[in-house]
Amino acid sequence: MTAAPVKGWTWPRWNRPYKNHKKVYQEYVELNKDASGAKYQAGVFFAYEASGLGFRKGGEIINNMSKFVGHVLV
Repeated sequence: MTAAPVKGWTWPRWNRPYKNHKKVYQEYVELNKDASGAKYQAGVFFAYEASGLGFRKGGEIINNMSKFVGHVLV
């Protein structure tokens, strides 16, 4: 798989356990990051209706090794 360069970034070459699955292509969007450079992505969980909000913390690409982080909405 190749990705179009974004600001000089190149596609990482980690162990790819999903390499035999169908490919999903998404547009690259710069994620929010904290002071240490960790990036965050919000997501909504559905069980017939919106039922939860989660945040994942990771690197340039949020993948199955990214961590879920605690949060409080005020």
